[in-house]
Amino acid sequence: AAFLSERDAEIVHLKSLLSLNEVEAVEAIRLRGQLTTVEAADVAKDSELKDFKEKNFTLEGDRDVMSKKITTLESANAAKEAELAGLHWSLRLSFSVCAWRPCRMIRQRMDIGCAVNKGIQDGLRAGVVHGKAGRDLSVIEAYDPSTEAKYVEAVNALGAVDFS
Repeated sequence: AAFLSERDAEIVHLKSLLSLNEVEAVEAIRLRGQLTTVEAADVAKDSELKDFKEKNFTLEGDRDVMSKKITTLESANAAKEAELAGLHWSLRLSFSVCAWRPCRMIRQRMDIGCAVNKGIQDGLRAGVVHGKAGRDLSVIEAYDPSTEAKYVEAVNALGAVDFS
């Protein structure tokens, strides 16, 4: 009976060990399932990381291209600003010349008018009657020897006037 009781105790002990091994086996199966899930997630994350690295490489290349374009545009902008400043100065100068030109033209017209009046007065003093047909410069030259030079000077003065 002691042998049977020892045997029963050993069977109970072995059954408890078997039950413990079954629990460990179930735990091992559960852990292996989790390991498979983690490994699959790791592969997915590795693939995602590879995709991100490729996208990062592409974006860095695009950034370098954009940086070069920005540098080019900045230098072109500086050149255009300098050109604009030059054109602005030229435009201001043109406006000041246009504002000054009418005063100069008025002064030239007055000078020509004075020269014509002086010529008429000189002609009257010399006894020249204006508007008489058939007279030419030689008749007037008899009264005033510098008449031809004055005539050329008056014609040149009229030619220099801008009537626009």
